[in-house]
Amino acid sequence: MKKLVFISLMACFGCLKEKNADPGVPETFVRYFNGGFNDNAADIKATADGGFILLATTEVRPDEVTTPRYKIKMIKTDQYGNLTWQKIFPDYSSSIDSVSFRGRSITILRDGSGLESGYVVVGDSIQKGQSASETHLRIMLTDLEGNITRAKNLKPNYGVSGSGVTVNSSGNFIVLGEAVNPQATTNMFLVELSSNLDSTWSRSFGAGASNLANRLFIDSQSNLFWSGTVTKENRTDIRFVKTPPNSEVTEFDLQIGNPLFNESGNDICLYGFGYAIVGSTDDTDNRDDDILFKRLAQDGRELASHKYGFESQTDKGLSISQALDGGLILLGSVDSHIAGDGTQIGRGGKDYFLIKINAFGDEEWRQVFGSKNDDIGASVLANTDGSYVIFGTTIWGGLRTLSLIKTDSKGNIE
Repeated sequence: MKKLVFISLMACFGCLKEKNADPGVPETFVRYFNGGFNDNAADIKATADGGFILLATTEVRPDEVTTPRYKIKMIKTDQYGNLTWQKIFPDYSSSIDSVSFRGRSITILRDGSGLESGYVVVGDSIQKGQSASETHLRIMLTDLEGNITRAKNLKPNYGVSGSGVTVNSSGNFIVLGEAVNPQATTNMFLVELSSNLDSTWSRSFGAGASNLANRLFIDSQSNLFWSGTVTKENRTDIRFVKTPPNSEVTEFDLQIGNPLFNESGNDICLYGFGYAIVGSTDDTDNRDDDILFKRLAQDGRELASHKYGFESQTDKGLSISQALDGGLILLGSVDSHIAGDGTQIGRGGKDYFLIKINAFGDEEWRQVFGSKNDDIGASVLANTDGSYVIFGTTIWGGLRTLSLIKTDSKGNIE
């Protein structure tokens, strides 16, 4: 049955694939991965061999009435998006069926020579029947073949889940996440773990948090930077935080937004001597969302702010990456629709919305593409050859399937 589902999906998605291309060396490609269950894309990193490491969560539901369990999925591909290996944690033969594991962020580990040595995954684990305030942070180390070398579940006096991870100069792991207390209040959370995954310190940061970006940055002085969204008095703002190393005191904890509108930050990247954030704003004529871009200095000062989208449509900013030419590539989503001039935008459902901007935020080009179904982006990467790679989830007939797409330097799929 699973094989039939997969064949049907590939037949539907075939309209996206490249034409007149040598299948051995495609300049662009569209690849889909599914094992018969619902998969949700989480994160992607480019590897030294030109390929990609993908992180996802698989929803395992043996039948229609059984409560689903979740497993972490890692996929390694070559530079053309072809499958090299795939690992499920725990695997399908495991007797652990009362715990759900979800992956949210993956980082490549390096040895003392700077060579890739494995991967670190963070997310969460939760026992069947537990509440969010009982969630454990899950951290998992693997070798380059995806075999677990060390793993741990961490829980202080409240529920915690992992969103992003980085490695400091001591070789310890700093994990960013969310902390949920029994009153269901959600705050930002940091923990440092030794190479043996023992906790050296941890702390939470108040004022509320949601939609944490799955990236955490550390500078040469071991200061930490991250971003997300904060909700106060029924309004959302971007939250940008910097902390000194091993300190409960923040150097700054900023709410960045417009008091008249809702603004959210969904992803952040390093840019120049500062940072760039992508999210959404309802600062539009119809109060529908547009994609929001903000450029910030190292001290959190706002240097530029721009919005992009289609009139009378809901556009969401999901991921951001610095492009080869010094500009930025933004990944968002938009509902398929007929534009005011009669032009068909998209192919059906939600589509990938790719926008290239220069250093000043001026739009250089935009592309909308996807299947006839809902396509939801998780992450975009800018490749060293000027092309772009998108990792996301396509929904077909209620089944979520992982999608890996490579475009050319103008966002085209040939």
